[in-house]
Amino acid sequence: MNPYKVTITRAGAEALRDFAMAIPYTIEMLEQDTEQLIRRCNSLLSDLGELSDSFDSMIKVCLIAIEYTKEEMSSIPEDLRRTADAIDEFLDDCPDLELSGSGTAGASPFDGSTRIGAAILDTKHVTRRR
Repeated sequence: MNPYKVTITRAGAEALRDFAMAIPYTIEMLEQDTEQLIRRCNSLLSDLGELSDSFDSMIKVCLIAIEYTKEEMSSIPEDLRRTADAIDEFLDDCPDLELSGSGTAGASPFDGSTRIGAAILDTKHVTRRR
């Protein structure tokens, strides 16, 4: 039996909302770590001699990648919230798909049972900023 099955649940929608709440905190931590990286690298530049130009170029490439990552990450929370809302709306429209608290519905193509998968597979913990 395949233990990794995708199900649509209200708990999954709530997990998406929790993850969306954590992303701004992640971006803030990335900004703080970037500032620390810049300070450390600048303190090394004067000691590198002829390698300082190459090191400075490498730092600039890293900073561009970090900025790109922050820009891309900033749109994720709203996308996750919209997805969670769509899940809730779908379950509201199709209440027969939602079994009380099991997190599963339908027939399994893997074992012939009437339920698919475990209630919820715990994958990662999200740190929420309060």
